[in-house]
Amino acid sequence: MFAAPPSYFNSPAFANSYNPLFDAYLYFDQPETIHGFLFPFLLSALVMIAYRKSWTWEVTTALVAAMAVAWTTVYMGPQGLHTFPIEVFFLMVLTWRSASRGDTFPLMLGYAFAFYTALSSDVIHGLLHPADGMWQTWYWGIGGAGFHDGLFIAPIFGLFAVLLTRFGKWLSVLLNRLNGDRGAAKMGDANA
Repeated sequence: MFAAPPSYFNSPAFANSYNPLFDAYLYFDQPETIHGFLFPFLLSALVMIAYRKSWTWEVTTALVAAMAVAWTTVYMGPQGLHTFPIEVFFLMVLTWRSASRGDTFPLMLGYAFAFYTALSSDVIHGLLHPADGMWQTWYWGIGGAGFHDGLFIAPIFGLFAVLLTRFGKWLSVLLNRLNGDRGAAKMGDANA
């Protein structure tokens, strides 16, 4: 996908040295990291720019709280880093609260919210447990599972959380309206 690295990097002088810029170049040259990190990151950044007016202090507070809970629930398992998708619950509350005010929480903002929550857990874990030397290759493994990575899957969970909460709110309003109509019909029958 990218051009081949310059041949002078094959020199023995570079064999044992760490060049974070060169390492980052190699990191983003892998298809797994392009799918698992770069695409969701770019989409989330574009969403943040497009929906910057919908990003309120309430959303910021919820994001910081979701990140803090996500950091405490992260653990390294045999297949890689595992996090509890806590952002789903925060997104449901934000969507429900905005619907009760008469607003609609943007669907794609849920995508960015979930991505940044998952990204914070990956970055914190990468900084605390680097793969190869402190601060050298801490980013290796972030998005490394491609389409199976949490950075790719968690935002999809965020989309479903917003969608299901919107549908649940719409369904509860509809059922309350139907129940109110039946209640009024029963009251009319009782008065007759």
